[in-house]
Amino acid sequence: MRVFLLFLCYSFLGWACETVYCSIGKRKFVNRGFLNGPVCPIYGTGMVAVLLILGENISRAWLVFLVGVGLPTLIELITGWVLERFFHNKWWDYSSRRFNLKGYICLEFSILWGVAVLF
Repeated sequence: MRVFLLFLCYSFLGWACETVYCSIGKRKFVNRGFLNGPVCPIYGTGMVAVLLILGENISRAWLVFLVGVGLPTLIELITGWVLERFFHNKWWDYSSRRFNLKGYICLEFSILWGVAVLF
Protein backbone atom coordinates (compact mmCIF):
# COMPACT_ATOMS: atom_id res chain seq x y z
CA MET A 1 0.00 0.00 0.00
CA ARG A 2 2.87 2.38 0.84
CA VAL A 3 4.44 1.90 -2.61
CA PHE A 4 1.11 2.64 -4.30
CA LEU A 5 0.64 5.82 -2.26
CA LEU A 6 4.19 6.94 -3.12
CA PHE A 7 3.44 6.21 -6.78
CA LEU A 8 0.28 8.37 -6.65
CA CYS A 9 2.05 11.17 -4.79
CA TYR A 10 4.99 11.35 -7.22
CA SER A 11 2.68 10.96 -10.24
CA PHE A 12 0.72 13.98 -9.06
CA LEU A 13 3.81 16.04 -8.19
CA GLY A 14 5.32 15.25 -11.60
CA TRP A 15 2.08 16.25 -13.33
CA ALA A 16 1.95 19.50 -11.34
CA CYS A 17 5.57 20.44 -12.09
CA GLU A 18 5.31 19.60 -15.77
CA THR A 19 1.96 21.37 -16.16
CA VAL A 20 3.30 24.54 -14.52
CA TYR A 21 6.52 24.40 -16.61
CA CYS A 22 4.65 23.94 -19.89
CA SER A 23 1.87 26.41 -19.01
CA ILE A 24 4.38 29.16 -18.26
CA GLY A 25 6.12 28.55 -21.58
CA LYS A 26 2.84 28.63 -23.55
CA ARG A 27 1.26 31.36 -21.38
CA LYS A 28 -1.90 29.29 -21.00
CA PHE A 29 -2.94 26.18 -19.08
CA VAL A 30 -1.49 23.01 -20.59
CA ASN A 31 -2.60 19.68 -19.11
CA ARG A 32 0.44 17.45 -19.54
CA GLY A 33 -1.15 14.18 -18.50
CA PHE A 34 -1.36 11.08 -20.66
CA LEU A 35 -4.41 9.97 -18.67
CA ASN A 36 -7.51 11.82 -17.55
CA GLY A 37 -6.80 13.46 -14.25
CA PRO A 38 -3.82 15.11 -12.60
CA VAL A 39 -1.27 12.29 -12.85
CA CYS A 40 1.76 11.46 -14.99
CA PRO A 41 2.55 7.81 -14.21
CA ILE A 42 6.09 8.08 -15.59
CA TYR A 43 7.05 10.27 -12.61
CA GLY A 44 5.54 7.86 -10.10
CA THR A 45 7.17 4.90 -11.79
CA GLY A 46 10.56 6.60 -11.93
CA MET A 47 10.59 7.68 -8.31
CA VAL A 48 9.24 4.43 -6.90
CA ALA A 49 11.81 2.47 -8.93
CA VAL A 50 14.61 4.71 -7.61
CA LEU A 51 13.42 4.33 -4.01
CA LEU A 52 13.11 0.55 -4.33
CA ILE A 53 16.55 0.16 -5.92
CA LEU A 54 18.33 2.47 -3.50
CA GLY A 55 16.85 0.93 -0.36
CA GLU A 56 19.28 1.53 2.49
CA ASN A 57 21.67 3.60 0.33
CA ILE A 58 19.38 6.64 0.40
CA SER A 59 21.90 8.54 2.55
CA ARG A 60 24.64 8.45 -0.11
CA ALA A 61 23.98 11.60 -2.14
CA TRP A 62 26.29 10.71 -5.02
CA LEU A 63 24.58 7.32 -5.44
CA VAL A 64 21.12 8.87 -5.19
CA PHE A 65 22.07 11.36 -7.91
CA LEU A 66 23.54 8.70 -10.25
CA VAL A 67 20.58 6.36 -9.87
CA GLY A 68 18.29 9.40 -10.16
CA VAL A 69 19.86 10.26 -13.50
CA GLY A 70 20.11 6.76 -14.93
CA LEU A 71 16.94 4.93 -13.97
CA PRO A 72 14.33 7.61 -14.75
CA THR A 73 16.15 8.39 -18.00
CA LEU A 74 15.95 4.73 -19.00
CA ILE A 75 12.26 4.62 -18.06
CA GLU A 76 11.64 7.81 -20.06
CA LEU A 77 13.46 6.37 -23.09
CA ILE A 78 11.52 3.10 -23.03
CA THR A 79 8.19 4.80 -22.32
CA GLY A 80 8.66 7.36 -25.09
CA TRP A 81 9.51 4.65 -27.58
CA VAL A 82 6.57 2.43 -26.53
CA LEU A 83 4.07 5.31 -26.61
CA GLU A 84 5.18 6.32 -30.09
CA ARG A 85 5.05 2.74 -31.41
CA PHE A 86 1.60 1.94 -29.98
CA PHE A 87 -0.14 5.32 -30.30
CA HIS A 88 1.85 6.84 -33.20
CA ASN A 89 2.28 10.03 -31.19
CA LYS A 90 5.09 11.65 -29.20
CA TRP A 91 4.07 12.98 -25.80
CA TRP A 92 7.40 14.79 -25.49
CA ASP A 93 10.15 15.61 -27.94
CA TYR A 94 13.63 16.75 -26.98
CA SER A 95 14.88 16.86 -30.58
CA SER A 96 15.58 20.58 -30.34
CA ARG A 97 17.80 20.11 -27.29
CA ARG A 98 21.49 19.27 -27.39
CA PHE A 99 22.63 15.76 -26.51
CA ASN A 100 19.27 14.08 -27.17
CA LEU A 101 18.59 10.51 -28.25
CA LYS A 102 15.89 10.44 -30.97
CA GLY A 103 14.01 13.12 -29.02
CA TYR A 104 13.05 10.69 -26.25
CA ILE A 105 15.69 11.75 -23.73
CA CYS A 106 18.25 14.54 -23.40
CA LEU A 107 21.16 15.25 -21.08
CA GLU A 108 19.59 18.42 -19.65
CA PHE A 109 16.48 16.68 -18.37
CA SER A 110 18.44 13.60 -17.26
CA ILE A 111 20.46 15.85 -14.96
CA LEU A 112 17.26 17.50 -13.76
CA TRP A 113 15.93 14.03 -12.89
CA GLY A 114 19.02 13.46 -10.76
CA VAL A 115 18.60 16.78 -8.95
CA ALA A 116 14.87 16.18 -8.43
CA VAL A 117 15.55 12.75 -6.93
CA LEU A 118 17.99 14.35 -4.46
CA PHE A 119 15.14 16.50 -3.17
